[in-house]
Amino acid sequence: MEITLPVPNAIVFLYDSANQDIQIPEYIDNVLVAANEKCVSIGTQLDVDGDVTIKLSNQRDDLDKNSCERVFDGVICTPGKKLAVSTSEDEAILQVDVKGDKAKVSVWVDDSSFPSLVLIEVQ
Repeated sequence: MEITLPVPNAIVFLYDSANQDIQIPEYIDNVLVAANEKCVSIGTQLDVDGDVTIKLSNQRDDLDKNSCERVFDGVICTPGKKLAVSTSEDEAILQVDVKGDKAKVSVWVDDSSFPSLVLIEVQ
C-alpha cells in the first residue's frame, strides 16, 4: 500500500498503535532515522518542497528498492500485531498486519538527507 502527501514537520513515525507505552526516539541532528524498541522515526523532505510517497508492505520483495538506499534495519515491538505509519500530527496514514509481537523492519529512501520516497518493509 502507498500514499503520497505533503508530510507535516518532515517526519513520520512507525509503531504499533495498540502499544500504550510508545516512546518517540530522541531526535539526533543530521540523522535521518532514529529508533527504539517501540518506534521508528523517519525524516522526509519538507512539505513546502513537495509531496512524499510512502510505501508500506509486509510482502518480501514487493517493493522496488533499486534506486534506494537502506537506512534502517531493526526490530520493533508489535503487541497489537499491527504497524502504522503516522504523521507528527498523530494521523495514521498507512497500516499493515504483522504475525508476531515483534516485527523486523527495513526502511529504504531515495535520498539520505531529504527523501521524497520512503519504502518500509515489515516481516
